[in-house]
Amino acid sequence: MEDPKETTFFELPQELIWKMLYYLPPRDTLHFCETYSGAAIICKDNYFWLEKIWRDFGDVYEIQREDIPVENRLGTYKAYWKDAKAKLISCAGQGKVECVESLLQLGVNPNVQSGVGNTALIMASTRGHVDMVRMLLDHKASPDIQSKMGGTALMHASHAGRMGIVRVLLDHHANPDLQDSFERTALMDASGKGFAAIVRLLLEHDANPDLQDRFGRTALKPGAYYRRYQDVVRVLLEHGADPDL
Repeated sequence: MEDPKETTFFELPQELIWKMLYYLPPRDTLHFCETYSGAAIICKDNYFWLEKIWRDFGDVYEIQREDIPVENRLGTYKAYWKDAKAKLISCAGQGKVECVESLLQLGVNPNVQSGVGNTALIMASTRGHVDMVRMLLDHKASPDIQSKMGGTALMHASHAGRMGIVRVLLDHHANPDLQDSFERTALMDASGKGFAAIVRLLLEHDANPDLQDRFGRTALKPGAYYRRYQDVVRVLLEHGADPDL
């Protein structure tokens, strides 16, 4: 018995199939081409892939139409799509909002991670791109994904003194008590750099001031070592940090 989905799709006019594939996201287009024989003529058409590459990836990769290879354009399209995850992270780190918007609309997962575990949100938070951070969070990027070293977007923003980004991440329920591979937290990162305002903000969002890193140090330790960090110590003590740890 024939698959009814296969029969229905096969009987559609080729012009309609062309339009459907042209406007579908990359993942769905490639799936149809691999699955439905009714799309075979179009999926083997080099001109179709020229138009599809230009539509989906022209702006993202800043390519010129004449730069698209003449041969094996399907292979070229697949290569662009395969690289789209890394491109999302790169564009986020560079603050390229239109690039990231385009890739998200194409269906790239906002939580994809690089080889070292960084996400687009981690890179945008590290580099200080607050509008990018908001956009990624609006597209369901998770603020609590950890890199291979255990770092989060909140840790990186706290360490870099990105007050605005720290606030946005906390407003989206980032966990301030996650610990990296050295068991350090965002609060320890902010304290260690003397960012008293960020320390206060983290504590106001229920960061635990008594967590210890793998060497037994709490967020209070930098203040004890550096006189210029006494404002950090004051804030921590006001929020119940244990000075005896």
